[in-house]
Amino acid sequence: MTIKSFTTSGKSVEQNEAPIGQPVKVDMDGREVIFLPPTTGQWAVTMAGGSDTSSPADMVATQINFFFSMLEADDVSYFKHRLFDREDPFDVDNIAEIIEHLLEEWSARPTKQPSDFLPSQRSAGKRSTAARQHMASTP
Repeated sequence: MTIKSFTTSGKSVEQNEAPIGQPVKVDMDGREVIFLPPTTGQWAVTMAGGSDTSSPADMVATQINFFFSMLEADDVSYFKHRLFDREDPFDVDNIAEIIEHLLEEWSARPTKQPSDFLPSQRSAGKRSTAARQHMASTP
């Protein structure tokens, strides 16, 4: 039997695991946190962990691992501390909200329409009560 060998030594890390998107800064309760864009490998693992055959526990674990994989070590510690603090309201719903925001940023496809974010514009002046004048056409 022949054994096939595979290696990544011919590739640089940048070629093998190119991030998708740019780092995104968010403010989390007054702390500025930078999320690094995921690599193609991180995307693949996350998508596999969120498949229809995954258990709810596996889906949550994948989501949390994905969240932590985009952070620097000190920010991982910060969020782990918050998750374990019984008095802190930060939870997996907040993680899901942040991930949704990051995915919107990296895909440049917001899940909400611009009109959902902006209040309707008010007129600066009074509305005209005059009938609209139509231009007569000439043959």
